[in-house]
Amino acid sequence: SPWVALCCTCAYMWFGGRLIIRGSVGYSLGVFLANLQCIQTIGDSYTSIFTAMLEGQSCIDSLRQITYLMNLPTDLEARRSVANKQRIRTAELTEDLKKRFPGQHRQHHLDQVPIFLEDIQFQYVTKHLDYPSDSSLNLL
Repeated sequence: SPWVALCCTCAYMWFGGRLIIRGSVGYSLGVFLANLQCIQTIGDSYTSIFTAMLEGQSCIDSLRQITYLMNLPTDLEARRSVANKQRIRTAELTEDLKKRFPGQHRQHHLDQVPIFLEDIQFQYVTKHLDYPSDSSLNLL
């Protein structure tokens, strides 16, 4: 923070200024001013580093949440299996309709494919309830 640099500058001005007033050997006004500028530059750099560290630290909670969410298990295998079964079932129904209605365009066959809903299950969990609500739905 800027206060640390300011405190260091003040301390150096106090002790270095007293050395200049006393006329210490090997210690001139030029050396004092050069050292004062170095202390100020180092203090500014420290302030920049400290600010960057605070910004980085403020991201840790968000990064932890993202890491947790990205490591949760996925249902991609189950979705792939369902999609493959749907493709196979649609192909079977389309072939059946081609046999039943020869000469019709493919689009007409797809329009006549019945819609099935089978083995639909869902679960709803809320923080306000002490128990999950499991339900299932079967329609044909």
